[in-house]
Amino acid sequence: MKLDLFPFQRTDVDKFLNEEHRAGLFAYEQALGKTLTATTLTVELGTKINLVVAPQVTFDGWEEAVHTQTNGKEQLRWMKKTSKAGKQAIQDFYDGKEGWYFITWQLMRGGLLFETNADMVIGDEIHEIQNKNGSAQNILLNEIRSNYRIGLSGTASGNKLAGIYGVISWLWPAKYKAYWPWLKKHFLLAGFGHALTPIREKVPGSVTADLPFFVRRLKKDHYADMIPTPLKPVEFYVDMTETQRKIYDQFERTSGAWLDEEDEEAGFVFSQYSITKAMRLREIALGNPVMDEVDGKWVTTFRPDTKSAKLDKLIEILEDPAHGDAPFVVYTHSKKFIEVVVERLRARGITAEAFTGDLNYKQKRKAIAGLGEDYRVMVATQASIGTGTDGLQHKCSRMVILSRDVKMIVNEQAKERLYRPGQKEHVQTWEIIANESNDLDTNANLDYAQEQVASMLDANTLGEGE
Repeated sequence: MKLDLFPFQRTDVDKFLNEEHRAGLFAYEQALGKTLTATTLTVELGTKINLVVAPQVTFDGWEEAVHTQTNGKEQLRWMKKTSKAGKQAIQDFYDGKEGWYFITWQLMRGGLLFETNADMVIGDEIHEIQNKNGSAQNILLNEIRSNYRIGLSGTASGNKLAGIYGVISWLWPAKYKAYWPWLKKHFLLAGFGHALTPIREKVPGSVTADLPFFVRRLKKDHYADMIPTPLKPVEFYVDMTETQRKIYDQFERTSGAWLDEEDEEAGFVFSQYSITKAMRLREIALGNPVMDEVDGKWVTTFRPDTKSAKLDKLIEILEDPAHGDAPFVVYTHSKKFIEVVVERLRARGITAEAFTGDLNYKQKRKAIAGLGEDYRVMVATQASIGTGTDGLQHKCSRMVILSRDVKMIVNEQAKERLYRPGQKEHVQTWEIIANESNDLDTNANLDYAQEQVASMLDANTLGEGE
């Protein structure tokens, strides 16, 4: 049965149709139903050849939306080279056969769709083309001819302010022809020559106000329609263990440190590069690492008994009787540290599983389905779970952040996995931060970047009832 749109979604679809637009940027925050909105819009336009370009993990959601909004008359066909049906879908798309087609960003970058035609192209997670000179942007812009173009993303600029140019130059190529004049018109810049970096907009909201069709929706304005209002996040500041503190201070001061003075096999870590040094300091803030030889290379890793104030605090949270056996999602940027967390939790009798980029699509779906039933705690990297992952909101309402990813957009998308339609509880977040560590600088930089992007995107937000 075809689903009705929420009032704000209906307003946006009607605006696009009534004003007879050919392209639009739907900058919905995660979980506000951009898939349903774009599918309904396309159905009501009546376009015949429709292409969805999206991350692999979103296929199930798009397949369901197409089936539902067409009353079962249409099937979303996945174009891929690894199956007979996928190959046939590719051929049929090239031959111009009517229908709904799906392709991943990864495969599309490989040049599969050169010189093809579509009535409608929907770019989901359209920040994938934030690089104005990237292969994905160029193929979408130059090789797939289309009558209508829709971009979907709550973070359309990606990790940088000017990243939105790659998106809007695809949506409206006749309007946005030159990058540098656009950049200088809208932003205060630092640097010189072609190394200019945008600091902030000259006039907040000027970029999005200039777009022919732009709708920005925030969850806070529509919680009454979608999910219970999340609880205020809780921050815990912890002192590193004595071992961590000693290693951290020595490495920060001299760029080198023995990882265990009583065990030479733990190794000596040294870095002369500031980026690598920052990475090592972040690892030490999680737990005291050791050097280990893997495939002939020396890398930092963690022993099962690593000293970690953050891990101690995590266990304290999980064992709080107030939570009973409630399931949790735990985030950290470090895949290596996840192995330790899972092992230590299991040793305490807390069932836990790792969720990383090493899992394939089916394994990820199984892990999500098993949370709260087969095991209690999912320990994940933000990067592995952020884009397109759905279903966690039905399983869990509690998350703990041990460390953030260095990419703003990755953190935001990971957190949003629980803030989605179907969530029945008030989501609670805890973040564990190491005192006197670069956790503070990392978080401050990420928060500032988020503020600047929000200033650009949110200035022209449509509120409830608009």
